[in-house]
Amino acid sequence: MIIGDKFRKAVIRLILKTIPATITGKVKSVDETDFTCVVTPSRGGPDFESVRLNVAVSDDDSGIVCIPDVDSEVTISCLFNNEHAYQVTRFSKIKKWHLKAVSGRTFEFTDDGKIKINGDQYGGLPIQEFILDNLNAIKDYLGSLNTAIGNAFTAVGASTAANGANGKISFDAEMGSQIITFNEDENEDVKHG
Repeated sequence: MIIGDKFRKAVIRLILKTIPATITGKVKSVDETDFTCVVTPSRGGPDFESVRLNVAVSDDDSGIVCIPDVDSEVTISCLFNNEHAYQVTRFSKIKKWHLKAVSGRTFEFTDDGKIKINGDQYGGLPIQEFILDNLNAIKDYLGSLNTAIGNAFTAVGASTAANGANGKISFDAEMGSQIITFNEDENEDVKHG
């Protein structure tokens, strides 16, 4: 029994010496759904398939995941001395950061400066400065409208004709240059859902 244990331990040590602890290579493709990638080793040899982008110990995909860009240089490490389980541990080019809380809330930051909070189905976040500009434009328009209506009624009252033609002319003159225009009030770089 003792000889069997020694033999078994010696074989395990030999096997572990043949499995490199870390390997450098290039990202060939990325699966952002499964958080895995295919890595072509720099030293040659077959591609490493389904290399994990995060260490998932359960089906729960919460945590922070760094998603590398295709063709970026990476270092992958063997997980638990298992030659079939590798994880990316270093990245040269990061395409996206993905964070998912246990509650299911998500946050993504991409290399082009875009941010998504819980998805992007509601579009961009409003930009406060533009909202205030739009509200001030409405306020100015309504103030002008109030003045124009007052002047129009004065003109109608002063008119000898009761048909209101002078009131219309006065109203058109006051309101002709008053146009409501809205600035783009959405920040396309920050989306939420």
